[in-house]
Amino acid sequence: MSHEGQFVWFELNANDADKATDFYTSVIPWGTEVSEIEGDAPPYTMWTAQGESMGGVMNMPEEPRKQGVPPHWLGYVAVDDIEDTLERIEELGGSRVTEPMNISEEDQFCVVEDPQGAVFCLYHSDSEGMEDWEPLDQNTPGNASWIELVTDDAEAAWEFYSELFGWEKGETMTPEPGFTYQMFEWDGQTWGGMYTMPDEYDAPPHWLYYFTVEDIESSVERVRDKGGEVFNGPEEVPGGDLVAHCRDPEGAVFALHQTAPGH
Repeated sequence: MSHEGQFVWFELNANDADKATDFYTSVIPWGTEVSEIEGDAPPYTMWTAQGESMGGVMNMPEEPRKQGVPPHWLGYVAVDDIEDTLERIEELGGSRVTEPMNISEEDQFCVVEDPQGAVFCLYHSDSEGMEDWEPLDQNTPGNASWIELVTDDAEAAWEFYSELFGWEKGETMTPEPGFTYQMFEWDGQTWGGMYTMPDEYDAPPHWLYYFTVEDIESSVERVRDKGGEVFNGPEEVPGGDLVAHCRDPEGAVFALHQTAPGH
């Protein structure tokens, strides 16, 4: 099957990948696997959940460092044709941050941003078996269980992503007056949500990735012990799950998610 429009990889761009690996593997139930990259590129460390690779960590390239880009998480969205998708992104008001680049003979990616400025990656693979690949269950410990867009115009962002990837609207929640949380679905399954950030938020539009842990209280304790910060939570969300929003020691933002019993 085509995975067009599905988030399939989650990558941390760090200042010090070795220290980041030590931090995250103590907080989230991840293993690591080192992959040799073709050419002169250094080896790439992949995150594994239940033995399956689902992301990676790398030292941030020199150019974004020079531009003052802080450490950050990037989500990769699968597409059937990168050039076609880039054209549609630009027609819809988004832009390319980089030109398409080869990871290998079969794999290609590029960095883009939506019209509000949230950054993500496009990914295309011609690898054998990719059509048969199935992601881990959302609630698998260590997997990315929820994907959230924090933006300055959620309605405009929805128009962009639904037109680009064919995402469908899921449940719309209004937990308080003036605040709307719009969930989105891919292939009939709810994968995440988006909302317009309140005026007091001091952050640019961005994607936030939630990773499943089995005991969120223990995980947030390890975040603090290892030099990170928990700036929100743990708190209960509708349905009984628990979430916490965190920064790693270099300032990259991520979230933890513990599912309610029976989910």
